[in-house]
Amino acid sequence: MVQDDQSSQSFFSLLLLSIVAASNLFVFLEEYKAKDPVASHDDTALYKASQCDVTTSLISHLMSMNNAILAVFGELDKNERAVKGKQLVDVTLPTMFRLLERRLVMTSVGDPYLLEKLSLADLEVYLTVDMLKTNFLRDIDTSTIPDGYTLVMRIYNAVKQHPKVAEWNHRKN
Repeated sequence: MVQDDQSSQSFFSLLLLSIVAASNLFVFLEEYKAKDPVASHDDTALYKASQCDVTTSLISHLMSMNNAILAVFGELDKNERAVKGKQLVDVTLPTMFRLLERRLVMTSVGDPYLLEKLSLADLEVYLTVDMLKTNFLRDIDTSTIPDGYTLVMRIYNAVKQHPKVAEWNHRKN
């Protein structure tokens, strides 16, 4: 039981860190857009700004997915939890994963990551998929939901094998 509490605390610490980082990214983007976003910037700056927009958009989508998962996690009434869990597994997550996969198809420029190198969006994909694969909701099986989404799983597997992530997972377990 203690290990489950520690795992939950570690997960929420990492989730909070991701949210803080995403918030900082949103602030940066707003400041960047406030200063003339097109004129006076060379192509490299515009390309980097577009990458930030893609990353921010994906993080926002993944945070919505996490909110849907956490809404079920926080439900205390067993009957209501079962209803919300079924909706999550049958409708909400498949729909959100389809949208995520389409966004990745349209925006990915890296292989295996979203961009040329590991980004915050890649880490957020990893965290979301890992939460589902390890049955974070315990009584609601979510382990196979992400399996049919090729690009999502490509990013998940690449991040999972990244030396720093593997080291963190080893220390966590």
